[in-house]
Amino acid sequence: MIAGKIPLMTILPSNKVQALPHDLLIIYGGTTEPNFRFVVRNNWGEPLARLGFTVYCFDFQSNLPKNNFYDFGLWDRTVDAIRVLRWLLDKPFGKPLTLIGVSMGGHIATQLAGEFGNSISNLILVAPAAYHDRAIRPSIKFSPTADGEFTRILRDENAYPWRESSIFTVARNMVRARPHIMAFCEDEVVKEIPFAYFEHFVRGQAVADRPAPSITVFPGRHAGNFADSQRIALILDHIADFLR
Repeated sequence: MIAGKIPLMTILPSNKVQALPHDLLIIYGGTTEPNFRFVVRNNWGEPLARLGFTVYCFDFQSNLPKNNFYDFGLWDRTVDAIRVLRWLLDKPFGKPLTLIGVSMGGHIATQLAGEFGNSISNLILVAPAAYHDRAIRPSIKFSPTADGEFTRILRDENAYPWRESSIFTVARNMVRARPHIMAFCEDEVVKEIPFAYFEHFVRGQAVADRPAPSITVFPGRHAGNFADSQRIALILDHIADFLR
């Protein structure tokens, strides 16, 4: 536990493989499922550890069984992730740290990569989402109904377009890590958002000495990143190839 609130799990490389010089922190998306870190550990963390990576996965406070998911919001999740990352960076492990953000976690991972600059070596975004700044305030909590403020902000493209999110300024001007994006050509959730991230990473790389961004587009839709065995194998193989 970090400060007695955020459970963090460490999955070490298998003794049967050579340990690789990368530590990975996985930041999952907007699921309401309690204790989701165990799903992340079983389906992503352990397979990556068998390839030689050290993997960290954690639960947001919103996903602890004793808490009400809807007492929390995207602001709270970002604060949780910052606390985890600070704790990891205080450890004297000395290996390059890679952030992996999935869906909603992609927005959070990009924010952290911008704030922590050269402390992050790689930024991998899997079908990343992006949110208008009004959705990321301490007072805005996740909406259990369609008329909740968080949901209304997400759905009102005219008043709160995701394109105006400051996360793209972060991607363009602040991220120093090597960025890689995985998009899905039939994605009905984030749609063109992964390509917007890529565009801003490219624009940032053009005016500063930063690692060149890359993007890969896979077939399929948004769902199944932590459940579909074929999708998981595709993503994890790609992560391993990118980091090698």
